[in-house]
Amino acid sequence: MSNVKNTVLDDPCHYSESDYSASTSSPPLKKLKLELERPEEPTKCLIYIVEKKISSGHLSHLKEIAKKKGFSVANFISQDVTHVVTTLPFERLTSVLSVIPANADVIGLEWLTSSFAEGMPVLVTDRYRLQKSMEVISPPTPVQRTAAEKVTTYDPISVYECQRATLLEHHNHILTDALELLERYYQHLDHKEGDTRALAFRQASCTLKVLPRKVVDIGQITHLPRIGKHSSQVIQDILSTGLCQEVEECRRSEWFQCMELFTSVYGCGSVTANKWYQKGLRSINDIQTSKELQLTKTQKLGLVYYEHLSVPVTREETEMITGYVQRLVDVCASGTSVEAVGGYRRGKAHGHDIDLLLTNPDHTITDTLLTILLSELRKQDVLVHSDVTSGKNIAHVSMGHFHTPPTQGKNRLPHSSDTTTTTNDVEEHEERKAPCLVKRVDFVVSPPEQYPFALVSWTGSKQFNRSLRRYSANELNMTVNAHGIYDIAQNKSLVATTEKEVFSLLKLEYREPWERNC
Repeated sequence: MSNVKNTVLDDPCHYSESDYSASTSSPPLKKLKLELERPEEPTKCLIYIVEKKISSGHLSHLKEIAKKKGFSVANFISQDVTHVVTTLPFERLTSVLSVIPANADVIGLEWLTSSFAEGMPVLVTDRYRLQKSMEVISPPTPVQRTAAEKVTTYDPISVYECQRATLLEHHNHILTDALELLERYYQHLDHKEGDTRALAFRQASCTLKVLPRKVVDIGQITHLPRIGKHSSQVIQDILSTGLCQEVEECRRSEWFQCMELFTSVYGCGSVTANKWYQKGLRSINDIQTSKELQLTKTQKLGLVYYEHLSVPVTREETEMITGYVQRLVDVCASGTSVEAVGGYRRGKAHGHDIDLLLTNPDHTITDTLLTILLSELRKQDVLVHSDVTSGKNIAHVSMGHFHTPPTQGKNRLPHSSDTTTTTNDVEEHEERKAPCLVKRVDFVVSPPEQYPFALVSWTGSKQFNRSLRRYSANELNMTVNAHGIYDIAQNKSLVATTEKEVFSLLKLEYREPWERNC
C-alpha cells in the first residue's frame, strides 16, 4: 500500500485570511460554478462563538480575523447576540450555553468563514443554519439525580471497543469531554514516557459513550471495564459538584493552552511545542517573529498557511476535493476509485484533514498510481510542496494545495496563464498564500487485495483500530493491520474481498463506519 500523507489542497470555494476576497475557481477537469450567498443588509451583528470543541488556538485565530474584518464578537452569551456560531449539534447547546438568544441564528462555522470572505455577514441560509431562531432555553443543571431517574447499574459490556457500537452522539458528553481534555493534557505532558495515562482516559471515555442512559451515580459504572481509579474520581467530582477541579485547572493552564496552540501548527508535535513554550513563546506571532528558532521547512510552511490549516475541514470541502481527485484519476488512471475515509466516513461534521483511499483492480496501475497522481497534481499546479518518504509500499507527501490564481473579479475562472510553477521554496509560498486556501490531505494507495483491510484501518477511529489489534491478538492469535490479517497458528494470511468479510474473519459483528467512533 502507498500512503501519501498530509497533502494540502486548496479548496476553490474558500479564501485566505489576508485576502478573503470572494472568488471562485473550477477544477481543471470540469468547470464548477459556485454562487456565494448575497451579503445580509448591513445591520447590527453580534457574534458569539461557542468554545466547546474548538481549540483555544483556533478560537483565538477566529476572533483575531473577526477583529481585523470589523466583526463584533461577544465574550459572553446574552440576548444581544444575533449569531451563535458552533461546531456542535443544536441538541448539545442547551448543556453548554446558559441561554440561547430568542432571535439569534444558530449556525455552523462555515457561515463565519464565508462572511470573512465577503467582508460582511452573509445571508443565513439552510446551508449554514443548524436551527432557526429558538425561544430562550435554560440548560439543565449539572448532571444530577432526578426523581425520574432510577439509579441502576448497567449491563456488562465487552472490554473491547471493536465489539461495541460507539456513536458520535451519546448520553454522557459532559463526562467524556472532561476525560478527553485530560487525555490531551497528558498526551502533551507524557510525550517522552508514552501515552499510558492519556490512553486510560480515552478508554474510560469510550466506555461511557456506549451506555444507554446518562450516568447519575458513580455506583452505576464501578463494575464496567476500562474505568480506572483516576477516571472514576473525575467522574465522581462532576456528578457531585458539576465540575472537576483538575479538569478546570488543566483547561486554564497557560502551558496547556500553548501546547494546544503550538501543536496546531503543521509539523509541530508535543516535543517541539514544549521547547517553544520553555523559550518563552506564547503565541503564533511569537513563533513567526522569533529570531532564534530553527524551524524546519515543514514548520515554516505550516506557519505560512496557518490561517488555512487551523480552520476545520467541512464535509462539503471533503466532498469537493474528493470529487476533484476522482475526476483527475478518471483521466490519468482509468478505473481508480477514490473513497473519503477517516472521520468523514464515520459521520463527523469537521476534521483537521482529509483522508482519501485509492485503489485500482489493475496491479500495474496501483504500483505507479501514487507517482501518476502526484505528477498530474503538479501539472495542474495544485501540489505545491511534497516531502515523500518511501518504504514498503508506502510513501508520505507532507503538503500540497489547489492554487486559486489572483482574480480580477468574482467568479472568474482560471486560465492556463494564471498558474505558477510548483516549488518548495518557502519565500515563494509567502508570495502565493494570499490567493490560496490550503487543505491537508492524506492520499493512501492500496493494492486491490489489501483494499478491504485498508478501508477498515483508515476509517478508524484510532481507538477502534487499537482495540481491533488487541482483540485479534488476545482472542484469536492473529495480527491485523491495513495490509491484511495473519493467522499465527495456521501460519498464513487470510483473504477478504469486502469490509464485512474482514469482520467475519475476526468473528466480529459488522459495525457500520458511524458505529466506530470510540
